[in-house]
Amino acid sequence: MNRKLLRGATLALGLMVGAAPILFVGGATPAFAQNATTGALTGVVTDTTGAVVPNAKVTLTDIATGAKIKVSTNAEGRFTAALLKPDTYNVVASAQGLASTPQAVSVLVGQTPTVTLQVTPNAGSTTVTVSAQAAQLTDTQSPALITTFTEKQIQNLPAPGGDITTVAFTVPGVVVNAGGSYGNFSADGIPGTSNLYVLNGFDDEDPFLNLNNSGSSNLTLGQGEIAEASVVLNGYSSQYGRAAGAIINYTTKSGSNQFHGEANYYYNGDVLNANDWFRNNAGQGRPRAVSNEWAANIGGPILHNKLFFFADYEGLRYALPASGDAVFPTQAFQNYMLSHVPNDSVSLYKQAFNLYNASPSLASASPVTTGNGPLQDSSGTLGCGNFAGTTYNGQTFGVDTPCELAAQGTASSINKEWLFTGRVDWNISSKQKLFGRYKMDRGTQPTYTSFVNPAFNTISSQPAYEGQLNDTYSFTPNLTNQFVFAANWYTAYFGPANQQQALQTFPTYWAVSDGAINAGAANGGTLGALGTPYYFPQGRNVTQYQFVDDLTWVKGRNTFQFGYNFRRNDISDYDSQQIENGFYDFLDMRNVANGVLSYPIPGTTNTAQSLYLQNFSTKPTAYLAVYNLGAYLQDQYQPTSRLHLTLGARFDRTGNPLCNNNCFARYNGTFPQSDTTAAYNAAISDNLAHPYPNIESVIFQPRLGFNYDVTGDGHTVVRGGIGLFADLPPDLILDSLIQNFPNVYAATVQTGDVADASSPTSAGYYATQSDILLENGFANGATATQLTNELGAINVPFTPPSMVLTQNRWRAPKYLEWNLQVQHQFNRSNALIVGYAGNEGYDEIIQNPFLNAYGFGSLPSTAPDSRFGAVAKVENEANSNYNGLSVTWKHVDNHGLTADVTYTFSHALDDVSNQVGENYNSSSIYGQLSPQGIGTLNYSNADFDIRHSLVADYTYQEPEFHNHGWLFNEVAGGWLFAGKTYWRSGQPFSIIDSGLVQGSFYPLNGQAQVLAALIPGQTLPHSCTGNGIDKPCLSTSQFESASTQTTFGNIRRNSIYGPHYADSDWALSKQFVTYKDFNFKLGAYAFNVFNHPNFGLPSNDVAGGSIGSSGNILAPPTSPYGSFQQAGVGGRVLQVFGKITF
Repeated sequence: MNRKLLRGATLALGLMVGAAPILFVGGATPAFAQNATTGALTGVVTDTTGAVVPNAKVTLTDIATGAKIKVSTNAEGRFTAALLKPDTYNVVASAQGLASTPQAVSVLVGQTPTVTLQVTPNAGSTTVTVSAQAAQLTDTQSPALITTFTEKQIQNLPAPGGDITTVAFTVPGVVVNAGGSYGNFSADGIPGTSNLYVLNGFDDEDPFLNLNNSGSSNLTLGQGEIAEASVVLNGYSSQYGRAAGAIINYTTKSGSNQFHGEANYYYNGDVLNANDWFRNNAGQGRPRAVSNEWAANIGGPILHNKLFFFADYEGLRYALPASGDAVFPTQAFQNYMLSHVPNDSVSLYKQAFNLYNASPSLASASPVTTGNGPLQDSSGTLGCGNFAGTTYNGQTFGVDTPCELAAQGTASSINKEWLFTGRVDWNISSKQKLFGRYKMDRGTQPTYTSFVNPAFNTISSQPAYEGQLNDTYSFTPNLTNQFVFAANWYTAYFGPANQQQALQTFPTYWAVSDGAINAGAANGGTLGALGTPYYFPQGRNVTQYQFVDDLTWVKGRNTFQFGYNFRRNDISDYDSQQIENGFYDFLDMRNVANGVLSYPIPGTTNTAQSLYLQNFSTKPTAYLAVYNLGAYLQDQYQPTSRLHLTLGARFDRTGNPLCNNNCFARYNGTFPQSDTTAAYNAAISDNLAHPYPNIESVIFQPRLGFNYDVTGDGHTVVRGGIGLFADLPPDLILDSLIQNFPNVYAATVQTGDVADASSPTSAGYYATQSDILLENGFANGATATQLTNELGAINVPFTPPSMVLTQNRWRAPKYLEWNLQVQHQFNRSNALIVGYAGNEGYDEIIQNPFLNAYGFGSLPSTAPDSRFGAVAKVENEANSNYNGLSVTWKHVDNHGLTADVTYTFSHALDDVSNQVGENYNSSSIYGQLSPQGIGTLNYSNADFDIRHSLVADYTYQEPEFHNHGWLFNEVAGGWLFAGKTYWRSGQPFSIIDSGLVQGSFYPLNGQAQVLAALIPGQTLPHSCTGNGIDKPCLSTSQFESASTQTTFGNIRRNSIYGPHYADSDWALSKQFVTYKDFNFKLGAYAFNVFNHPNFGLPSNDVAGGSIGSSGNILAPPTSPYGSFQQAGVGGRVLQVFGKITF
């Protein structure tokens, strides 16, 4: 039997056998019942003798809205109120003329507090307030690892940029990412793209990237409307699906019988910021930066106890401070190029030099010198790279004459975003509650900033709309249903503000990777990149609609839950429009200097090689549709007052993606085909509606969890579980499949002049002619030999098309997760929680780029199928493993202090981290590294393998002072301090040699990377934590060069660790005016309050010339200047604010 099938079958059998007692033992104790966005309440009703009271009537009244929920006790006097809106309730019981004193109980999202009600003949009407959080720091109800945040915590704890995903950053098992990559965090060693964000029960997530839905700032705004949030890890409740990582649940505020609201304003300017470490070290001032944020909301009654409204308006506007290295050719280098490039190249080169010489950053640029500074060249070639040693007019480039001038470039652009949300709640009856919500988000994002010319800057206008309807209906006191319908739409199209102007300024795109200064060059190369980046235009429009239904039935000691969800995404994908204007990828400075892609090196038989790439698309827009249908059932069973058990199973089906304009093409059969001389239209099936030949029919996911109250008073609890979780892969994976030939012909040209495409000897002309003949040849049954001959007749070299293949049966990534946790509450204020969590991942997605590669090491000497260029295969063949131990101290007291501190020791291993195309950090590798197999070099430390992590959040609300006088209270009272702290050890990185990909063997898929080979006798450091700033922690002398390396490397992926990451964000505020419910406060946030420089991973490319040097400061995952936008705000940022609440 297949190993993976055996694993799943064994788990399912074990859970069913272990759960047999749950299904067959009778009794009368109900269990808890909540879902992703609700809470529940359970309890017991007794009389004055302590005897339980069966058939008592229990009424819960929402204090804010007056809504009532009625349930009854069972034969054991116990009751459960399921699917409750998170809020504070007055709870009262009555039976046979007896009644209890009302108790106020806070029900939090994902939590099930317990209450004891005693009915007496003379119960008073005074309400007794019960603080479930303060009294109970352990969880006796749920086996899932749920961390809940109240409205006060959400409003008071620092959230850089107002981003609501930051609530998860201090959850045990979570490690914070930084540096502008995919996924703000990873949970328990599972990819950062495997987290699911749920708002009021629907998936509020970008399905294209599997990231949080965001606007133009890449922040998830909406802090003002969030009532509560919970982060769920190891969610053994079977309702949790479509993601194997953390589930982040949010519930939004509603109106009440009292008008309430707030107005906030936040400001930051560069005068309040610390300078970037590298700019400060270079004696340069702070870049311009201004950020304004605001929020205002109001809620209240429309009809008392019946109809309520809530509205929220938020926004931000900031000048994005972009900084980086601005690199220009020296005048001597320009003179050499104009005298050596072909005649048809001169006009394009003059156009390029005019742009360089007019750049605002040129005035502060200095000649590149030898050294370890960020604007120096430690290789000793003065920025000339492989061109060093060339003599001209008595000068020797790279020896006495530099090729480059370098400066720390700065620029700024404006990002604007605002959103409006509105919600209406209707208490139809004590049985039925209904609410609807609408949201619109509008904004414009500066996506790319050029330090050469602003005509190359790109923007993205990103409007978004969403709406939902939630209906909760109680058929009987023990049978409740919740239904959710939601839909949303957004567009994210990226490109220059004026495409025609950008092309007139420079007609193509070029970037250089040779001759790198130590810090690495900005915008894609050493010499500043010219033109609109090749990856623009691109983008998509996404429509999503979703149905969710949950039914809860309390029957005796069992609480049965059944439900389903259906989610469909319709996507207009524009990514086939990338590289439509061509891309000169200069891999060697000698090609730049001489204006040709293939330059014979004097005195040798070798050539300096660079590339020209251009895409030609017959279907520039792909109209895609993807759906997921899931169903679940589970039983939550409480055999005794101390033990809770949860058994469930989930069934998911993710359909084979559909292209409405038949934009998929597949290679026929197994690669390579037996007849590699057949016509192209015999080798490829095109105009297909689906990308995969077969898919999994249903994914069965059994789960089992338990809670055991050891002492019976909730002070010592043991809980744990095991279950299978499946991921819903991001739709981004389809991008490479819609760009298969003949839908897209990706021309890769290795010869020709660097000139305008109208020149018959230019690389652009060669690409265009290849496309014309290849598209016509495919339709008419031409072979590769025929096309080669036809193009040869007009002196055009033929570029074979590339393909991306998939395996025959597509599977979803899966993770078997387990955990065991011990919780002990020492007293009312303190608890210690020790937990172990582990998981094993399989069927994860990886790309094999070697199918058609040849001419190196163990590869064949010729291409297996010469009709094609690069051929890659996307497969479900990757695996992972994680083990982590966490220790948490929780503190809640009556003096205003609340704190959670967690230390985690863990180890994460995998073949690949995150999804194909979504790097977790700057060193991520998501392809197979050796043709001998995945396990040869891939399986190693994960990108998010953080051995040590310390996180904390803390809030101190100063208590009221009594009998100290008015003046003392005004000065000393009303202070609030809150903060979050993160410290983690460094992320691992790999040592690669891009020179091998560029020149040693061909062809390879563009995502391919080859590991470096350590010279025998050399040793590597375990980490580059201490070095890499003032001196490199690695040297090219430790590794074989591209010309001598004959293997795919001998250093496993992610073998060295980079610098640690540390950040403390603090908030301090003072309340100045308090009148009844009106409050006014002033305060400040200090993000990275200690101004700790968080250095990025060192350069990791042996061919790059600056290996082992760290040349950048990591930006935090969120900030007042957005996310993922390379804002220069890695140091301390002080943001002042004012708040009004009523």
